[in-house]
Amino acid sequence: MISLILLSLVSGVAAFPSGPPIEACEDLRPLHGGSESQPGSPFTINVNVPTYSPGQQVQVTISSSDGQRFKGFMIQARDEASTVVGTWTNLPTLTKHMACSYDNSTVSHSDRLNAAQVSLNWQAPDQSVGNVVFVATFVRNYQHPDPTTSLYWTGIRSATLTPA
Repeated sequence: MISLILLSLVSGVAAFPSGPPIEACEDLRPLHGGSESQPGSPFTINVNVPTYSPGQQVQVTISSSDGQRFKGFMIQARDEASTVVGTWTNLPTLTKHMACSYDNSTVSHSDRLNAAQVSLNWQAPDQSVGNVVFVATFVRNYQHPDPTTSLYWTGIRSATLTPA
């Protein structure tokens, strides 16, 4: 069962409140200025299994390791060639599908989000695509009209999911 754990909702956040634009699909970079935060991300991507079979549902949980919340996110599953693979199903509240490479290939926030954890379901392709890794961007803060104060991390990766 998919669950979305929202510890609180904030109505005044301006981190592309309806989700990232389609132009963010390729490199998952937020397009609201500023620069990537360094060093190390306080966010993690965990999967409930180390291997997958074609068509299998895999639970993917994105979360904060330091207890602070994220305002926005964007996540994809990719093979070793960095091609987007699989689909996302049964999305929780305040998230949405994006058609980056094809329908349901990417998930992002759909409204103002203030979460410490979000659980999602990914469905593996009908045929094995080799190793799969989940890649995400997290936005902790975005200050409009001064985007130089944005705090975000890109290229956050899960452990590799291998074919069963």
